[in-house]
Amino acid sequence: MNRLALLFVCAALGACQTPGAASLSEIQSASNWNLDDGDALAFRYQRDMRRLLVGRDIAGALGELRADGYECATGEAHEDHPDPMSQCKKSFATRACQLDWRVNLAANNAIVAEVETGFARDCVGRDRDFPAAKDSAIDDQLAPAKP
Repeated sequence: MNRLALLFVCAALGACQTPGAASLSEIQSASNWNLDDGDALAFRYQRDMRRLLVGRDIAGALGELRADGYECATGEAHEDHPDPMSQCKKSFATRACQLDWRVNLAANNAIVAEVETGFARDCVGRDRDFPAAKDSAIDDQLAPAKP
């Protein structure tokens, strides 16, 4: 009987785990950034970044973001806001889309307190662009090649 109870507890604990990427580097491979629904991708990106960064020291969080290919800039401190906001951006392309990620970090006493994210996708054609369809140079790829 004790083994059955232990099995039940282990299964229940496993069901309570938050799904998602286990590290910043896994975020890119955890979803199909070309085809998945843009709203769902934006939600998962925000959820994973908050889970991975809130509560960490700001220097360590910025170091990990830079190591994962983000370019980061930090504002200036002010007497009303001694912990300046930091903004990090990462852009990359797949065969079909250009993807741009943005992360804003607000710290309190050098600990990440708030994380705000943004995600944009510009694909060949306009039907998968996110958050809105836009005309861009990548859309010219639809034209037939000239001999």
